[in-house]
Amino acid sequence: MSQTLTIPSTLSPGFTWARKLSRVMVAFFAIALLLNLTEAISAPLFAIFRTTPSGVGLGIGLTERVIIGFGSLTPWQAIGAVIGVELFVLPRMLSMYHILRLFLCFARGEVFAARPIAHLRVAGWWLTATFFASIAAVWLMSAWGALSTQGDAGHFRFPGAVIGLALIFRSTLFTGFPVIIAAYVMEEARRIAADHAEII
Repeated sequence: MSQTLTIPSTLSPGFTWARKLSRVMVAFFAIALLLNLTEAISAPLFAIFRTTPSGVGLGIGLTERVIIGFGSLTPWQAIGAVIGVELFVLPRMLSMYHILRLFLCFARGEVFAARPIAHLRVAGWWLTATFFASIAAVWLMSAWGALSTQGDAGHFRFPGAVIGLALIFRSTLFTGFPVIIAAYVMEEARRIAADHAEII
Protein backbone atom coordinates (compact mmCIF):
# COMPACT_ATOMS: atom_id res chain seq x y z
CA MET A 1 0.00 0.00 0.00
CA SER A 2 1.35 3.43 -0.89
CA GLN A 3 2.20 5.86 1.86
CA THR A 4 0.56 9.21 1.30
CA LEU A 5 1.87 12.41 2.78
CA THR A 6 -1.06 14.53 3.88
CA ILE A 7 -0.62 18.15 2.89
CA PRO A 8 -0.89 20.37 5.98
CA SER A 9 -2.52 23.77 5.85
CA THR A 10 0.78 25.37 6.94
CA LEU A 11 2.64 24.04 3.90
CA SER A 12 4.48 26.68 1.90
CA PRO A 13 2.45 28.53 -0.75
CA GLY A 14 4.93 27.27 -3.33
CA PHE A 15 3.77 23.69 -2.94
CA THR A 16 0.13 24.72 -2.97
CA TRP A 17 0.84 26.43 -6.28
CA ALA A 18 2.55 23.24 -7.47
CA ARG A 19 -0.62 21.27 -6.73
CA LYS A 20 -2.63 23.71 -8.84
CA LEU A 21 -0.12 23.43 -11.68
CA SER A 22 -0.35 19.65 -11.38
CA ARG A 23 -4.08 19.86 -12.10
CA VAL A 24 -3.31 21.92 -15.20
CA MET A 25 -0.76 19.31 -16.30
CA VAL A 26 -3.35 16.56 -15.80
CA ALA A 27 -5.66 18.37 -18.23
CA PHE A 28 -2.81 19.02 -20.67
CA PHE A 29 -1.69 15.39 -20.77
CA ALA A 30 -5.29 14.16 -20.97
CA ILE A 31 -5.78 16.24 -24.13
CA ALA A 32 -2.45 15.05 -25.57
CA LEU A 33 -3.40 11.46 -24.78
CA LEU A 34 -6.71 11.84 -26.62
CA LEU A 35 -4.97 13.35 -29.65
CA ASN A 36 -2.53 10.45 -29.80
CA LEU A 37 -5.40 8.01 -29.36
CA THR A 38 -7.04 9.62 -32.39
CA GLU A 39 -3.90 8.92 -34.43
CA ALA A 40 -3.77 5.32 -33.21
CA ILE A 41 -7.41 4.74 -34.21
CA SER A 42 -7.15 6.67 -37.49
CA ALA A 43 -4.26 4.61 -38.89
CA PRO A 44 -6.15 1.31 -39.40
CA LEU A 45 -9.21 3.20 -40.63
CA PHE A 46 -7.11 5.10 -43.19
CA ALA A 47 -5.57 1.82 -44.34
CA ILE A 48 -9.07 0.60 -45.24
CA PHE A 49 -10.52 3.89 -46.49
CA ARG A 50 -7.41 5.46 -48.06
CA THR A 51 -9.17 8.34 -49.84
CA THR A 52 -12.14 10.61 -49.32
CA PRO A 53 -15.27 10.15 -51.50
CA SER A 54 -13.89 12.90 -53.76
CA GLY A 55 -10.62 11.01 -54.24
CA VAL A 56 -8.36 13.03 -51.94
CA GLY A 57 -5.81 10.85 -50.16
CA LEU A 58 -5.92 10.60 -46.37
CA GLY A 59 -2.80 10.92 -44.29
CA ILE A 60 -1.28 11.20 -40.82
CA GLY A 61 1.52 13.59 -39.82
CA LEU A 62 3.77 11.88 -37.27
CA THR A 63 6.17 14.82 -36.94
CA GLU A 64 6.58 18.16 -38.67
CA ARG A 65 8.60 16.35 -41.39
CA VAL A 66 7.22 12.82 -41.49
CA ILE A 67 3.86 12.25 -43.16
CA ILE A 68 2.11 9.01 -44.05
CA GLY A 69 0.00 9.48 -47.18
CA PHE A 70 -2.32 6.49 -47.30
CA GLY A 71 -3.91 7.53 -50.60
CA SER A 72 -0.82 6.64 -52.64
CA LEU A 73 -0.02 3.36 -50.87
CA THR A 74 -0.70 -0.18 -51.98
CA PRO A 75 -2.63 -2.41 -49.54
CA TRP A 76 0.60 -4.04 -48.30
CA GLN A 77 2.29 -0.66 -47.87
CA ALA A 78 -0.77 0.54 -45.95
CA ILE A 79 -0.41 -2.40 -43.55
CA GLY A 80 3.24 -1.48 -42.97
CA ALA A 81 2.22 2.12 -42.44
CA VAL A 82 -0.35 1.12 -39.80
CA ILE A 83 2.21 -0.95 -37.89
CA GLY A 84 4.69 1.91 -38.12
CA VAL A 85 2.18 4.47 -36.85
CA GLU A 86 1.29 2.25 -33.91
CA LEU A 87 4.98 1.81 -33.08
CA PHE A 88 5.26 5.59 -33.08
CA VAL A 89 2.15 6.34 -31.10
CA LEU A 90 1.61 3.57 -28.52
CA PRO A 91 4.85 3.99 -26.49
CA ARG A 92 4.28 7.75 -26.50
CA MET A 93 0.69 7.24 -25.32
CA LEU A 94 1.77 4.95 -22.49
CA SER A 95 4.42 7.42 -21.30
CA MET A 96 1.81 10.21 -21.38
CA TYR A 97 -0.65 8.04 -19.45
CA HIS A 98 1.80 7.42 -16.62
CA ILE A 99 2.89 11.08 -16.53
CA LEU A 100 -0.79 12.02 -16.30
CA ARG A 101 -1.24 9.61 -13.38
CA LEU A 102 1.89 11.04 -11.75
CA PHE A 103 0.53 14.60 -11.81
CA LEU A 104 -2.84 13.30 -10.63
CA CYS A 105 -1.08 11.88 -7.58
CA PHE A 106 0.64 15.22 -6.97
CA ALA A 107 -2.67 17.07 -7.31
CA ARG A 108 -4.15 14.78 -4.63
CA GLY A 109 -1.22 15.42 -2.31
CA GLU A 110 0.66 12.14 -2.80
CA VAL A 111 4.36 12.96 -2.70
CA PHE A 112 7.24 10.54 -2.19
CA ALA A 113 4.70 7.71 -2.10
CA ALA A 114 4.99 4.34 -3.79
CA ARG A 115 2.31 5.04 -6.40
CA PRO A 116 3.68 8.29 -7.93
CA ILE A 117 7.20 6.90 -7.87
CA ALA A 118 6.02 3.79 -9.74
CA HIS A 119 4.30 5.95 -12.38
CA LEU A 120 7.46 8.05 -12.75
CA ARG A 121 9.61 4.96 -13.24
CA VAL A 122 7.27 3.37 -15.82
CA ALA A 123 6.96 6.70 -17.67
CA GLY A 124 10.76 6.79 -17.92
CA TRP A 125 10.87 3.30 -19.39
CA TRP A 126 8.20 4.16 -21.98
CA LEU A 127 9.99 7.41 -22.88
CA THR A 128 13.12 5.37 -23.53
CA ALA A 129 11.14 2.81 -25.53
CA THR A 130 9.75 5.63 -27.69
CA PHE A 131 13.24 6.30 -29.05
CA PHE A 132 13.85 2.69 -30.11
CA ALA A 133 10.28 2.14 -31.31
CA SER A 134 10.53 5.18 -33.60
CA ILE A 135 13.65 3.73 -35.23
CA ALA A 136 11.91 0.37 -35.70
CA ALA A 137 8.89 2.14 -37.17
CA VAL A 138 10.84 4.13 -39.73
CA TRP A 139 12.86 1.06 -40.71
CA LEU A 140 9.65 -0.90 -41.30
CA MET A 141 7.94 1.87 -43.24
CA SER A 142 11.07 2.56 -45.30
CA ALA A 143 11.40 -1.13 -46.14
CA TRP A 144 7.77 -1.21 -47.32
CA GLY A 145 8.01 2.13 -49.13
CA ALA A 146 5.34 3.74 -46.98
CA LEU A 147 7.22 6.75 -45.64
CA SER A 148 7.66 10.08 -47.39
CA THR A 149 8.71 13.61 -46.50
CA GLN A 150 6.35 16.56 -46.60
CA GLY A 151 6.42 18.23 -50.01
CA ASP A 152 8.39 15.36 -51.57
CA ALA A 153 6.76 12.66 -53.65
CA GLY A 154 9.76 10.36 -53.12
CA HIS A 155 10.10 7.98 -50.21
CA PHE A 156 12.50 8.18 -47.31
CA ARG A 157 15.34 5.69 -47.71
CA PHE A 158 17.04 3.58 -45.07
CA PRO A 159 19.35 4.39 -43.26
CA GLY A 160 18.98 8.13 -43.85
CA ALA A 161 15.44 8.11 -42.45
CA VAL A 162 16.58 6.31 -39.30
CA ILE A 163 19.34 8.86 -38.68
CA GLY A 164 16.94 11.77 -39.21
CA LEU A 165 14.25 10.28 -36.98
CA ALA A 166 16.73 9.35 -34.26
CA LEU A 167 17.73 13.01 -34.10
CA ILE A 168 14.07 14.05 -33.81
CA PHE A 169 13.41 11.63 -30.93
CA ARG A 170 16.79 11.95 -29.17
CA SER A 171 15.13 13.94 -26.37
CA THR A 172 13.05 10.91 -25.36
CA LEU A 173 16.22 8.87 -24.87
CA PHE A 174 18.02 11.57 -22.90
CA THR A 175 14.90 12.21 -20.82
CA GLY A 176 13.86 8.60 -20.24
CA PHE A 177 17.05 7.36 -18.59
CA PRO A 178 17.34 10.28 -16.11
CA VAL A 179 13.66 9.87 -15.19
CA ILE A 180 14.22 6.17 -14.45
CA ILE A 181 17.25 6.98 -12.28
CA ALA A 182 15.32 9.75 -10.48
CA ALA A 183 12.51 7.31 -9.71
CA TYR A 184 14.92 4.83 -8.11
CA VAL A 185 16.54 7.63 -6.09
CA MET A 186 13.10 8.78 -4.89
CA GLU A 187 12.18 5.20 -3.97
CA GLU A 188 15.36 4.84 -1.92
CA ALA A 189 14.71 8.19 -0.19
CA ARG A 190 11.16 7.07 0.62
CA ARG A 191 12.46 3.80 2.08
CA ILE A 192 15.05 5.59 4.24
CA ALA A 193 12.42 8.05 5.47
CA ALA A 194 10.05 5.19 6.34
CA ASP A 195 12.80 3.31 8.23
CA HIS A 196 13.72 6.50 10.11
CA ALA A 197 10.07 7.09 11.05
CA GLU A 198 9.82 3.54 12.45
CA ILE A 199 12.94 4.06 14.57
CA ILE A 200 11.60 7.31 16.00
